[in-house]
Amino acid sequence: MSFVSAPGKRAPTLSDEAPEGAPIDAATLRATRAALVEDHTLRGLVFGWEYARAVDSAFTSLFEPYAAEGGAAVVALGSYARRELCPGSDIDVMLLHDRRISDLRPADALWYPFWDADFDLGHSTRSVSEAVAAGTTTSIHSRRCSTPVT
Repeated sequence: MSFVSAPGKRAPTLSDEAPEGAPIDAATLRATRAALVEDHTLRGLVFGWEYARAVDSAFTSLFEPYAAEGGAAVVALGSYARRELCPGSDIDVMLLHDRRISDLRPADALWYPFWDADFDLGHSTRSVSEAVAAGTTTSIHSRRCSTPVT
């Protein structure tokens, strides 16, 4: 399902704020969030969907260098998973892995740009068995927003 802000107009995206192929950084994240907030045609559910889409895009871009290794996925949780974000919402996210990843570089690459951009990021890095034990994967409010665990 796709939402647009007004007939013939689309909401700002990360690609609007960064040149093609440029890394996602704190300045790009801040500019994208500011553009979404300043677009007064985006309200309520439409804003939530567009903000979640922008965050999905950021996590996908940030995770891309590690996706080829397989065995990991970025999972949206809570209001972010439901695409019900507001301008001040925290972004709950988990790096789910099967212990085949060699280190936690993907976690650092995912979390730091959001922290540097002053996003309120609720984050965790868990193996599949840790997530099952914590009950995270059974949450009704979770969805994958990157490459699946293979």
